[in-house]
Amino acid sequence: RFADTTLADSSHRSNLRAGSGHGSSPPPTITMAQAPGRAASAVRLFDAHCHLQDPRIAAAAPSLIRAATASGVGRFAVNGTSEKDWHLVKQMAQEHPAIIPCFGLHPWWVPERSPDWMDSLRQFFSETPEAAVGETGLDKGSHGKTIDFGEQVEVFERQLELAKELEKPVSVHCVRAFGDLLEILK
Repeated sequence: RFADTTLADSSHRSNLRAGSGHGSSPPPTITMAQAPGRAASAVRLFDAHCHLQDPRIAAAAPSLIRAATASGVGRFAVNGTSEKDWHLVKQMAQEHPAIIPCFGLHPWWVPERSPDWMDSLRQFFSETPEAAVGETGLDKGSHGKTIDFGEQVEVFERQLELAKELEKPVSVHCVRAFGDLLEILK
């Protein structure tokens, strides 16, 4: 029932649109050398999954963004993971036009969600229409297996329903749960 929802897998590939987000100008390009005798082609780079709001690197984020942009990265999908960091992702996107904000509830943070988490998530999308959904997903790995899987599935499905309703792409975290993931996406 979610088959038409855009998906990124655990290796952080994404179908987020590189041209979406802030501003109307295309991202910067870099030139890559090709085989001798051929003209160089322009490659536009897009960081499809990062956590620049992480407290361990947040102070360095502006310089990281500048360096990556100078190297040809045009956009950054900054994935929120819980209610506690959504405001940071939103603020970073307001300060850095290259950031595409993503708001979602990561499976590791499912037990810490508030009773009103879905209302809060909807509010962030209302205030930030260029945002995508993520990071959300399923996790049966070493940490994820300590979190009730039924709750992970419920929270994941609710975020997929929201993404479908709002026509948003989704960044998906999936560890050792690909069969379950594929079953949900059918």
